[in-house]
Amino acid sequence: MVKLVVLIAHLLVIFVILRSRRAIASFIRAPEGHHGLVSLLRNRFADVWQYIAIFVNLALWAVWALRIQNGYSLIAYYAFATIVVLAVARAASAAAFGGLDRALRVSSGFVGRYPNMEVLANRYHPALRRAVSMIIAIVAVLVLLEVWGVDALAWFASGRIGASLVSEFSVVAIAIAIALAVWETCNGAMERQLTRLAREGHYMRAARLRTLLPMLRTALILTILTIVGLTALSEIGVNIAPLLAGAGIVGIAVGFGSQKLVQDVVTGLFLLLENAMQVGDFVTVSGLSGTVEDLSIRTIRLRAGDGSVHIIPFSSVTSVTNTNRGIGNASVSVNLAYNEDTDRASEVLKQIAAEMRQDSEFKPMMRGDLALWGVDKVDGAMVTMVGQIECTDSGRWPVQREFNRRMKIRFQQLGVDIAYPAQTRFVGDDYSSRVKHAHASDAAE
Repeated sequence: MVKLVVLIAHLLVIFVILRSRRAIASFIRAPEGHHGLVSLLRNRFADVWQYIAIFVNLALWAVWALRIQNGYSLIAYYAFATIVVLAVARAASAAAFGGLDRALRVSSGFVGRYPNMEVLANRYHPALRRAVSMIIAIVAVLVLLEVWGVDALAWFASGRIGASLVSEFSVVAIAIAIALAVWETCNGAMERQLTRLAREGHYMRAARLRTLLPMLRTALILTILTIVGLTALSEIGVNIAPLLAGAGIVGIAVGFGSQKLVQDVVTGLFLLLENAMQVGDFVTVSGLSGTVEDLSIRTIRLRAGDGSVHIIPFSSVTSVTNTNRGIGNASVSVNLAYNEDTDRASEVLKQIAAEMRQDSEFKPMMRGDLALWGVDKVDGAMVTMVGQIECTDSGRWPVQREFNRRMKIRFQQLGVDIAYPAQTRFVGDDYSSRVKHAHASDAAE
């Protein structure tokens, strides 16, 4: 009963400590603006004094209640050793974090050569700090257990569970680190290649690589995750031989069951490697036309002129018509009246093309003058003249529309007659009876 009453008194002391922790912490803390070792120690002690006081309070009661031999000296020893270990751990953390910050600080010259290096350093810096903190905390706990009389280091002797865990976690950590290094190296190499191609003006090759980039990244991340996952399972004691055999069997079954999917992937890969199309090209695929918005691992997504989206599997692609390959020919075709002077019309068409080449708006789009091929067709009602203007791929339609507009205006000004379809008119009271009579005459003949 006496021990219980004294314990209640100690618990009341703990209650008083917790109620006054902020006031005493503010009293212990160094004045504002003071720096130095003493101020740092005071601020640290102000943060943790209540825990030390609670520990000492309960330890004093435990020594008295359990009548531990030399208990008070042991408490002093354990308290002092704990403070020393925590201080050393804190100093080690500060030194490790400082070294980590200096190691990950990228110089301006290095950033100029590798622009993404600073982004990578900022990305992995928090994770590395957490890993260093965890390692220091584990080591500090083990040292504290040794100081308190627990043989913690014996857990890590050869053949014990601690040694096995350290070995397995080390292998997994190394595998993850190598995987991250491979991933970031490949990503950085691809980004640098894109930047170099764009800087040197190889825009077609840059667009081709940018189109293949999502597929390459997907394949790379799947490969890395598979290798790291199998390594981790092997280290924790899982026999991966049945998994590999089962994966092979499942792969064969899936291959037979999804031949269309495999055909989509293989066909798409070859189309992309052959640079048949890129994102942003205007293409005609499987009878559907539109601008390529996305190329996934198995489908093409086209945005049609009316805004609708066409999603086409690569296995359905038998031919690709791509209008974005540097050259686009503006077609010229005009039907003149039969009695019109074709030589005069030819000169007018060539003058219109020459004027357009002097226009600053259309000059960059036109790669040459009008190539007039001459009279393509003659019948009793009209004469057809054809030709073409070699243009850039993006200037084909603007040049063709502007040429037709100017041709219509010029023909009106010069009185050049455009042919119109011939029409036959029947005048009479009974057109159907005439048709029947004609059919009867044909049958009699």
